[in-house]
Amino acid sequence: MLFDKEGILNIDELVAQRPTFRKIMEDQIVTDDELTNQANLVVNLLKKLEQTLSPGQLSEVENLLAEMSVLYPSVQGNSGFKTLKARLWERLNQQRHFLLHRRLFRL
Repeated sequence: MLFDKEGILNIDELVAQRPTFRKIMEDQIVTDDELTNQANLVVNLLKKLEQTLSPGQLSEVENLLAEMSVLYPSVQGNSGFKTLKARLWERLNQQRHFLLHRRLFRL
């Protein structure tokens, strides 16, 4: 599921569970080959989706990818979005703290 029962996006957990992420991060060094392989995997997955989704579903995926692409550089340090970045990171940190607290105390 994308969201937990509290409505928090599970993206960190989804990424951490991916074998591709674990392999890339096992030595804490991201190489050009690892980036190329991951980019190729993503392109292949997108091509497969493009062939199997209906036009309406494909439009939704396109919208999602575009909006995530808008968000990513905004959060990564675009000076025009410092307030947004601060708010987003604060929210993400609150979610991480909650998840950590929940795991530690099995809430």
